Amino acid sequence: MSAIEQSIAMWPSPEVFWNDVRKWGEMGCYVHIRPDFCVCAKDVEGRGWYIYLAVGDMEHMLRQLPYELEFIGWDRELRGCRNPRYYPLKKLLAKCGISSIPSY
Repeated sequence: MSAIEQSIAMWPSPEVFWNDVRKWGEMGCYVHIRPDFCVCAKDVEGRGWYIYLAVGDMEHMLRQLPYELEFIGWDRELRGCRNPRYYPLKKLLAKCGISSIPSY
C-alpha cells in the first residue's frame, strides 16, 4: 500500500482526507505528497515544525522540509494522545544520517 493510500485509510473517507489537506494548504502548511511518503507540516513561530501528517520514509520526509528549524513535533491523536511533543530537529536528523537541511 502506498503512503497516500495509508494516509487516506486513517481518515473517515477520502473526501475528508482531501478536505483536510486543502485546509492545511490554506493555513500555510507545507504539504508534500509522493507515493513513498506524505508530510504536512507548519512552521510554528519560526522555532519548530509541527507535523500534522507523516506517513512513509522518515529520511525522505525530513530531506523535503524547506528549511531547518530548532524543533520538530507531533502528537498521536489517532492513538488518543493530543498533547504535542517537540524534539530537537538536529537529533532526529542525526538519527536518519542527515547533517543538515539545505534552505531553498
